[in-house]
Parts: sequence; structure tokens; C-alpha cells
Amino acid sequence: MDASLLIAILALFITTIGTAAAVAGLNDEGRARLVSWTKSAASQSYKIGAIGFVIVSLVNGSVGVYVWSIDTSTLTRRDVLTLILFLLNIGIGLAGIHHLIEQKKLTKEQKLPAED
Repeated sequence: MDASLLIAILALFITTIGTAAAVAGLNDEGRARLVSWTKSAASQSYKIGAIGFVIVSLVNGSVGVYVWSIDTSTLTRRDVLTLILFLLNIGIGLAGIHHLIEQKKLTKEQKLPAED
């Protein structure tokens, strides 16, 4: 362990203590705003991460299948397993898209006002 790592750990510890003290000093309205902001930020981060995962999975699988298809060497067991892996990546990406669409439908249905 060198000094820079110890300084970073100490800085993180001091920042955590300072943040905890600041949060403890909030009134009820401030805590409610903090909770609302934190939930919103976590939700947006999840959406961005899920979309990024789907895109990376589809691109990785598609490029892998393309590279596999232009390879002119004789097929080996490893090549076939690699192709299956790339096809699995495409399947994961497509399943992720389906999941995101279903999630969007559910949130739209929950936001619609109840009709009596």
C-alpha cells in the first residue's frame, strides 16, 4: 500500500462522515427532497445502464457473427462454441429489448388515470 491509496481512503472516509453529518442536519422537507432526488437519479441510472447493456450485447454479438462468417479457416469445435456465444449475446440483447418494452408498457398503464 502506498501513500496515495491511504490518502484516497482517508479522503473517502472524511467525505462520508461529512455527508452523513449534512444529511442528519436536514429537516423533514429537505430529507423528502433528497429521497426524491436519489430515487430519480437511481431510476435514470438504471435505465441508462439497461439500454447500454442491450446495445453492447447486440453490437458484440452482431460483430462477432460477422467476423466469424468472414473467417476462412477450417472449422474447429472452438469456432462453433464462439459462434454460439455470439448468438447468445444477440439473444440476450433481444430479450433485453423485450424486457425494456414490457417495462415501458407497465409504467404507461400505471400512469393512466383509472376509468370508472
